[in-house]
Amino acid sequence: MLVLKLTNAAIATSGGYRRFVLIEGRKYSHIMDRTTGASAEGLSSVTIIANNATDADALATALSVMGAEKGLALIEKLPGTEAILITSQPEYQIIKTTGAEKYIK
Repeated sequence: MLVLKLTNAAIATSGGYRRFVLIEGRKYSHIMDRTTGASAEGLSSVTIIANNATDADALATALSVMGAEKGLALIEKLPGTEAILITSQPEYQIIKTTGAEKYIK
């Protein structure tokens, strides 16, 4: 969907677009909300651009559970960190933090 260009940055993507199970026609992600025990829903893919891969990976998984609104609010507060979210089907909308556009080729 997108090509990103990075220099001196790290990137990580999490989501249920590849690792999931279908049960009675419903898709369940491998990413779980530990507070509810339910599968993360609402976002198909979360990509984080950060200063290091450890932070990017942890934030990508956390945002998968938090959802778009809360997740974007968090990332907008973190210096040097951007997010690109893709909502679940059937919309597949791309939602970005304010500074993410500079990484899109």
